[in-house]
Amino acid sequence: DFPIALYEADFEEILRLASTYSGAIITVEGHSDPLYYLQREQDGADNRELRAIQTSAQNLSLDRAIAVVGALEGYAGDIELRMNTDQFTVDGVGISSPRHNPPQTEAQWRENMRVVFRILTVQAEATTFAPLQ
Repeated sequence: DFPIALYEADFEEILRLASTYSGAIITVEGHSDPLYYLQREQDGADNRELRAIQTSAQNLSLDRAIAVVGALEGYAGDIELRMNTDQFTVDGVGISSPRHNPPQTEAQWRENMRVVFRILTVQAEATTFAPLQ
C-alpha cells in the first residue's frame, strides 16, 4: 500500500521530474528483502526451495513497483495532472541488490523493501542531419 498521506511529497517530486524530463524514461524498480532467503540458506534449504524464494521475491518486488506506479497515477488524477504512463517502466529486482545484506536491524530490513526511481535520458531524435548510407 502506498497511501498519499505518506508519499505525497515523493509523488509530487517524481511527477515534477517526469514533466521536466518528458522525453526521459523513468524506471521504477521494486526491491525485496533477502533475510528469509538467507535464513533458509543457512538452515540448509535445497536449491529448489531457494530458487522458489528468489522467484517469489522477484514477483513481490515487481508487484511493489506496479503498485507504486498505480498509486502515482491515482495521485496525478486526484490533482488533475496528466501523467504519461508510457514514460514509466517497471522492474522487479527481487533480492539481488539489497541496501543492507544481511539486515542487522528492523529498520534496515524495512529499508530493503523499497522502490527506486531512475530517470534515463534517451535521445529520441538526431541532433544533426546525416542521411543514411
